[in-house]
This record gives sequence, structure tokens and C-alpha cells, in this order.
Amino acid sequence: AGGLKIKLFDYIDDWNGADVTDTQDITDSLYNPHRGEFYTASRTSLKVWNASTGSLFKVLRGVAGREITAMCLSDTGRKIYIGDSLGRITSHNMNSGMPLCEFEAHFADISCLAVWPGTEKIFSASWDGVVRIHSDEKHRPPQLKAEF
Repeated sequence: AGGLKIKLFDYIDDWNGADVTDTQDITDSLYNPHRGEFYTASRTSLKVWNASTGSLFKVLRGVAGREITAMCLSDTGRKIYIGDSLGRITSHNMNSGMPLCEFEAHFADISCLAVWPGTEKIFSASWDGVVRIHSDEKHRPPQLKAEF
């Protein structure tokens, strides 16, 4: 379902006054309909924006060891999965940014992450040409379910 209005917001950067969401390149962005928030990834940080007001209200610095190259949300919107330029994949709590789990890494940059709706499975694709299906079950260590 869609709406009839589109809101556009400008963010005044504290460092140089630029009307941009970040002074570094933005590598990914997501919308969380459960929380009414937008997320932008830049380098190793994640910024959280209020979708109604356009205001930045949280910055999670250093959530990835290297540049964030892909991200996706859990079905509930309470976890975010982050892939980086070293092929690592981690899950983080959306409230605190704290890491929850680390999955089996690829040998190159993560190019895409996706959650299989209704399951606890995450798909990861990488520039190494491999697609993996990971399991993220609550009370078990992460498992690699398939690779192709």
C-alpha cells in the first residue's frame, strides 16, 4: 500500500554545514515500518532517522569492523543484519547497536543480505560468487545451512 505524500528532509551537517545525510559515502539505506525509522549506512556507522520528522536521533558508530556494504532487517524490525567489505556478517540489536551474533564469513565484500520472511534464515551473497543461507535461531549458535 502506498501513500499520497512524500516528505523530503535536509540534514545540516554539524561539521561543515552541508545539506547531506553524511559527509562520507552512503552505501545502503533501509526503512523500518515497525518503528517508523530510516537507517543510513556510511563507512562503519549507522544513522537512525525518524521517518515522520526527518530528524536524526541516533548514531551507532563502529557497528562494523570495515565499510558496511549491505544490510537488512529481521521480520520484526528489532534486529539489523550488516555485511562488510571483509565478507563478515553480524546481527545487532536495533535499540543499542550491540552485536548479537556473527555468521560464517565470505571471502569478499558482501553484496546483498536478505531475510527469508517467516523463518530465521538469512541469505548472503558476496563478490566471491557464493550465496549462503544462514540460520539465526534464538538459542542455538549460528549455522551455515547451505552454500551454492
